[in-house]
Order: sequence, then structure tokens, then C-alpha cells
Amino acid sequence: MQKTLIDKGSYCFQTKVNRLHNNVLMVGVHKLDKADFETYLKGRFFSELEYYESKAMRNKEYCQLFQVVIIVFSVLTPIFLATGLSVLQIIAVMLSGVVAIATSVLGTFKFQENWLSFRTVAESLKREKILYDSKNCEYESTEDPEKLFVLKIETLISKEHNTWTNYHQIPKETHKSENQLTQ
Repeated sequence: MQKTLIDKGSYCFQTKVNRLHNNVLMVGVHKLDKADFETYLKGRFFSELEYYESKAMRNKEYCQLFQVVIIVFSVLTPIFLATGLSVLQIIAVMLSGVVAIATSVLGTFKFQENWLSFRTVAESLKREKILYDSKNCEYESTEDPEKLFVLKIETLISKEHNTWTNYHQIPKETHKSENQLTQ
């Protein structure tokens, strides 16, 4: 098990969270007691929720920033070209370059897609916590609502991770062409 230094010697706390996380994912886990469930909430659930919310916010900001740059510079470029002044024409050419770069950055880093994906997971995590707290849906009829909650949260996180990894993978054809270029 890896040592994680958080603060005030919380290695024991983090070790317990890791052990609980691993145990819950195994088939045939015993019923979770309230203390273990609280440990899971503090050590895993809330940190994951914070992670997805912050990533959603950051990707939203980047997406909107690059979109504004593209819109504004795209509008200014023909206006500067129409003036006929050589200085403004040079600026227009530079603005066109910035628009091309900003468009490429948006496509490469997929800020909008990431924003939507992270926001969806964050909202799904919140929804699941509300359903658990109110004992609605499946939580009403299950023998171990804490175990069900942990399994659902881990499933959401795992699915998002797999989706993100697949979405951001470089196609194998690209690897082949890069290898050919370096030879």
C-alpha cells in the first residue's frame, strides 16, 4: 500500500480508506458499518466530488475563453482587412493565425467534451448522495444501503475513467505514422 501524506499523520486514515475502497469492490463484502461508511464518504466520495466539480469548472472556463477568442478575432479579421491600411492588414493576418491556433487547441484538448463529462459525473454523484440520504429508489428496499451507495459511486467513477481514457486515446494509426517519421 502506498503511503499518502495528507496532514496530521493521516496515513492511517488514508490506509483505511484505501482498504475500505478495495474491500467494497470485492464480491461478497460484509455489511458496511456506519464508521466505515463515514470514512468512505470523507476519504473518497467528497474528494471525488470535489475533483469532478473543479475539473468541470476549469474545462468550462477554458472552453469559453477559447470560444470568445475565436469569435472576437474572427469578427475583427475581415474588418481590419476591409480598411485597406497595411498595419491593420498585418494585424488581421496575425488574428487569423490566433483563430487557427485557438480552434486547434479546442479540438485537441476537448475542453467542451471534458466539461460536460466531468459535470455529468459530478451531478450523478450528488444525485446518488441525495437518493441515499432520502432512502429513495433502491436505497429504500435494500438490506445494506451503504454498500449499495459505495458500489454505485465506484461504478460511476470507473465508467467515467474508462470513457475519458478511451476518448482521449491516440489512434494506433497515429502512432504508426509517428514511428515512420522518426525512422
